Amino acid sequence: MGVNGNVSWERDYPYNQVKVKKQYDDPFHYFIPDTAKKIKTAHSLNSDLYWIKKQQSTKDLSLEPKYEALCAYFKWSYRAILYLLLLLIGIPTLGATWPQQFRIWLLSIGNSGEKDEQESERKYT
Repeated sequence: MGVNGNVSWERDYPYNQVKVKKQYDDPFHYFIPDTAKKIKTAHSLNSDLYWIKKQQSTKDLSLEPKYEALCAYFKWSYRAILYLLLLLIGIPTLGATWPQQFRIWLLSIGNSGEKDEQESERKYT
């Protein structure tokens, strides 16, 4: 779940292949699965707002832009609250309800530092 996406929808490949909001909303319908997965994982609050503004500039309005932006804020707020709730419920259940990416991050804390130290020791011995 991203809030501050650092994707350039105009310059970076494969994101620059997305030309309209419909392609952004449902990339699996328009692109091959690998590309669609990359596009889907780049979804964020900033990306949603970017496409709402771009849709507004092309005068292809399905809803009022302010209403659509408000819906995007509510959608991402709801997701953040749900994510936090899953994390809190995961404490007494020993992580059973934690999202997969959070579990991977939590279990990898401290592992990367040891690996880097071991590799640097091998180089100098």
